[in-house]
Amino acid sequence: KADKIAEKLKNGEEFASLIPEDPTSGENVLGEDYAWLKRGSLGDDFKEFEEKVFAMEPGITSEPVRSMLGFHVMQTKDKKPAGVTPIEDVADDIKAAVAEERGADRLTKAMDTVQEKVLGGADLKKAAGEEGLIAVESDFFSKDAPPETLGLSDKGLDALFGIPKDGVTDNPLTTADGFILAKVKDVKPEGFAPLDDVRERITVSIIGEEALKKAKDAAAQAAKDMKTDEGREKILAEYKERIRTSKPFTRQGFIPGLGMVPPLSNAAFEGGDKGWFPEPFAVADGFVLAKPGKTTPPDAALWDQAKTKLLPALLKEKRNELTQAFIVNLQKRNKLEYGNMEILGPAPGAPSASGGQAQ
Repeated sequence: KADKIAEKLKNGEEFASLIPEDPTSGENVLGEDYAWLKRGSLGDDFKEFEEKVFAMEPGITSEPVRSMLGFHVMQTKDKKPAGVTPIEDVADDIKAAVAEERGADRLTKAMDTVQEKVLGGADLKKAAGEEGLIAVESDFFSKDAPPETLGLSDKGLDALFGIPKDGVTDNPLTTADGFILAKVKDVKPEGFAPLDDVRERITVSIIGEEALKKAKDAAAQAAKDMKTDEGREKILAEYKERIRTSKPFTRQGFIPGLGMVPPLSNAAFEGGDKGWFPEPFAVADGFVLAKPGKTTPPDAALWDQAKTKLLPALLKEKRNELTQAFIVNLQKRNKLEYGNMEILGPAPGAPSASGGQAQ
């Protein structure tokens, strides 16, 4: 297949026309026809690939080149000599990177200072205020029903509930959008509260559960109606005052205004611009219908900073996948069995070596 593609390119066919299309979106699977490649940016596993690209003159199409990921056909469109990017082109990126780094350092130092003061007997709220941080006191809550604003993972909750009365977290706990330094003011044992003490809370809870059921049914019906032009026009008119555009968010699942909604985040990044999603998504206080808006590609400068850490891990993972796939394929085709017989001993029911079986 790669040889045929290379031959078509050499006969004058457009590079973009030969890139496979996504069957759902109709767009090419690469997202772009050409991309700048910086020398030395791919690592040792792709050294042959890179050397081939940089040896080619503009307009030249390569023969298929093999790497650990398969076969590649490259076409060089242009070359730029090595140099330094003008400061005006990267000033904003530098400012953002420096601000983020300084902000992280400032937050780390502030959290450490507050923790030291609290461990020394200082009041948490006062210590936080002195460092420009906000202290909030919660009501009693159980591990199974933490406040929605807390944003802690199960691991974070385990750490929090392992702290005794008047104890402080050993390290700041990571949340969806920051960090928490917590002091446990009081602890109550599990048990049943008198009905009169919890009647109002139970009533509110039941009403909330029933409201969520109705919201789910209403959202499902709205999603069904949205599948026709007439129904979509009706629903959009009915809910026009409640339609909102979110602020930008990442694949991690935290959506401003909605909280952690990984299914919606995944759908937004994977689905492309296909209009309204066919099913509603559950959020903290109800259900929403959504459609993807603008997708912003990763910042090239930030990617250059991060990829030196990410690529080795991804390559290691890919090597393991390929090795396992290769071994499984060998086993299926050749019915191989392998093992250290001196340690594992013979397989159950297997004849002895004198019987003629070999591994």
